[in-house]
Amino acid sequence: MERQRRNTKKYNFRQPDLKELRNLTSYVLDPLGFKARFGKLLPLLTTQLLPTLEEYAYLVGIPILDQLPFSGLESIPTSQEIADMLHIDEALLDAHMTTKGGIQGLPSEFLIAQAIIYGKAMSEDAFEAKFVLLIYGLVLFPNIDKCGCERY
Repeated sequence: MERQRRNTKKYNFRQPDLKELRNLTSYVLDPLGFKARFGKLLPLLTTQLLPTLEEYAYLVGIPILDQLPFSGLESIPTSQEIADMLHIDEALLDAHMTTKGGIQGLPSEFLIAQAIIYGKAMSEDAFEAKFVLLIYGLVLFPNIDKCGCERY
């Protein structure tokens, strides 16, 4: 009797360097307000495990069972909408937008530098917009794309 050959796939998971993100937590002016607005994102920066999406949802405090799944039919935000959301000048945003692997995004180095600028200026909304995007891009979903840029 001949044995059937199994097809297996190998997955490599990117381990993000969280040192820079942990340093950014010092710019969070109101940790309780941050938790009220964004859930339990800050403790994720000390988590060493790779939880499932359901576990992340529990840790962050967002019930994913009540959320509509991403359909891919959503409209792509304009540069102006992204600039408004991130509190970045549109020309600066356009200058740093990159496309890798067919995915358009912003390099994490650029977002970290911008977060530091706004954190030092104590601009809470502008800092938190970038910080939360970095946490989602580097901690929660580090393996969605392998292009090295964070989706907006």
